[in-house]
Amino acid sequence: MVLEMEIINPHAAGIDIGSRSNFVAVSQALEDVKEFGVYAEDLSAICCHLIALWYYLCSYGKHG
Repeated sequence: MVLEMEIINPHAAGIDIGSRSNFVAVSQALEDVKEFGVYAEDLSAICCHLIALWYYLCSYGKHG
């Protein structure tokens, strides 16, 4: 089942924080979700990824 939501801010990303990986979504399409690790260099990679795509607002949640 695919659930699409209304886009309120097109420059906002979602981050799902986990104990083994973090997922960053910049759109509702599956190909716009990227998996990152949980270490400091991975967090830096998330920042670089979002800055490169001009995303400046993030919403996050923890799982696991």
